[in-house]
Amino acid sequence: MTLKLNTASDNVEFEVIFVGAYAYARLPGGEWQRLPRDEINTSGAQLDSFEFLTSAEDLRYDGTTTHVGADVHVLADTRPLALDPEQGSSGEVTRLRILVLADGTPVFLSYHLTASIDGPGGDKVTARGDMEQSFTDVGEAIVVEPPASFVE
Repeated sequence: MTLKLNTASDNVEFEVIFVGAYAYARLPGGEWQRLPRDEINTSGAQLDSFEFLTSAEDLRYDGTTTHVGADVHVLADTRPLALDPEQGSSGEVTRLRILVLADGTPVFLSYHLTASIDGPGGDKVTARGDMEQSFTDVGEAIVVEPPASFVE
């Protein structure tokens, strides 16, 4: 994933790949660094955004639309979805939107996030963002590996 953090004083963008207990992170064009997975604060962004859903009542059917040239069905959240405070953030996810094919296969998911996270000085910082995820090869085996250019 690529994370872009915009604050009042700085804009930071970095790439991160999660593999098992580790995260491989780098600034654009920089060297990959391996860190324990828990040390990467994704500010409430879920690697598995479907974890926000707890039951079928969390979604409503909002008709059809076209996405990348395909007719898809739109599912939207019925209420703001809360973030897990155990992950170091609190807040909510709004406008969760899932686009699925006629057979239910997801092709796209997006949401807006407002979170309160721990800042570097221990103070609370408000983070807002829009997340988008595209899905391909759904149902196929997924293999995620460390970056080929990572040197141990």
